[in-house]
Amino acid sequence: MNNIVAEIVELLKDGTDTIERETNLHRYIGKVICGFIAEALVLLDDGLWLEYKKQGAGSERKDCRTLITAYGEVELRRRLVRLPDGRTVYPLDEAMGFGKRERFSPYLQYVIAGIATKCTYRDTAAAVGALTNVTISHTQVGTILKRVGQAYTQWEDARLSVEVPTEEKLKKPAVLRIEGDAVEISGKGKKRIEIHRFQIAEGVETHGNRHSLIGTYCVAATQHAKAVEKMQSYIEQHYDLSQTLVLSNSDGGPGYGKDVFDTMLGMTGRHEHFRDAYHVNKKCKERLNFVPKELSRQFQRSLWQHDKAKVTTQLDTMESLAEDDCQVEQLKRLRAYLDRNWEYLVPVKMRGITEELKGLGTCESNHRPFSFRMKRQGKSWGVEGAEAIANIISGLRNGDLTQALSAQNPQFAKKADKTYKNAVRNALKKSKAIPHIGAHAGSIWTECPTSSAIGQLAKFINFGGMIA
Repeated sequence: MNNIVAEIVELLKDGTDTIERETNLHRYIGKVICGFIAEALVLLDDGLWLEYKKQGAGSERKDCRTLITAYGEVELRRRLVRLPDGRTVYPLDEAMGFGKRERFSPYLQYVIAGIATKCTYRDTAAAVGALTNVTISHTQVGTILKRVGQAYTQWEDARLSVEVPTEEKLKKPAVLRIEGDAVEISGKGKKRIEIHRFQIAEGVETHGNRHSLIGTYCVAATQHAKAVEKMQSYIEQHYDLSQTLVLSNSDGGPGYGKDVFDTMLGMTGRHEHFRDAYHVNKKCKERLNFVPKELSRQFQRSLWQHDKAKVTTQLDTMESLAEDDCQVEQLKRLRAYLDRNWEYLVPVKMRGITEELKGLGTCESNHRPFSFRMKRQGKSWGVEGAEAIANIISGLRNGDLTQALSAQNPQFAKKADKTYKNAVRNALKKSKAIPHIGAHAGSIWTECPTSSAIGQLAKFINFGGMIA
């Protein structure tokens, strides 16, 4: 430890400026930690070998391996063991969850995937390089991202074959909110890719003037049928909606009608479907851009009061103000849009729902983590990369990404068995201390005055501690 402190002092002394000194210190600390980790893993490997040896295994050889962690590169040598049945394994790799031909540690992969949901691949590589002692390319970031996203997809798919829990274990909320919408992004070769999303929420929590959803879960996929299947599976595995009031909300686009929500929900106590207010208001503003503002405001007021007579009268008035066929066509399209969706525009209170219900219409704002990362700035995506990003964002928002990684790679979730515990115990055993008598103190014996030449020499040597 004293040597480490001395080397740190040397580093702090030699730098030309503060940034260089701290940079050198950061690299040195990472190197020291990686050395400690390597030593600890070697001790653990020795402890595991003792346990395997008891089972009749034989040691083949020791092979080198470089593992890239958040602290830097850990270089270690571990045993290749031949089991009694003829198989060969690396006990250390199995115990620690190090996959075959995997250079990046599980935790570092998780960290990189999380950063990549906020930044481009190149920015992620730069961030990892600046904050850790790891150098990684943008292509490696993309590979890790796809691997993690695929693991999350496989974990979600595995739910479809899981047996539905008994009724006692299912949640029975009084109200459940469910919404769906799609985000369109640029694909390769001027193609367009849609990220289909569905989300549910069990309630709304108030924080002063702000509100947040509770009991949320979201799914995303590039295929609409896949997103529906994921959400349907999740609802079946977690909810009994036979006595639940379900409120669904969407913009009414293809694949987001009431019938789609009915398919996902199954049997419910009551299902009320709403047309998203944001999209309705947007549609009205686009079609009525030539109408005086006061008349437009009156129309929207009548619309949200669900007064069919007033809405019809006001549309007739607007048509009389139209100056060309284009404006007439806009009004015609608005009439058709409102007729198709009229039953879904009924306000909550007019449907006989007495509870104060908030939290509908949040799907559009919850697109932001997806749209901010995947749209604009000249970004274009392949289907595999887009699916991976969407799944990782969903996993982080749901808080189950680590659970998915552990489920898909059993090594990540490997629990400590008896062999591992015994190996740790062996590694922690300290060798017996060897008594040390320390340095012998000595002196030059003289039979002359201290003031003499020999006396002065003896005094200097004895004082300096050079005699041992």
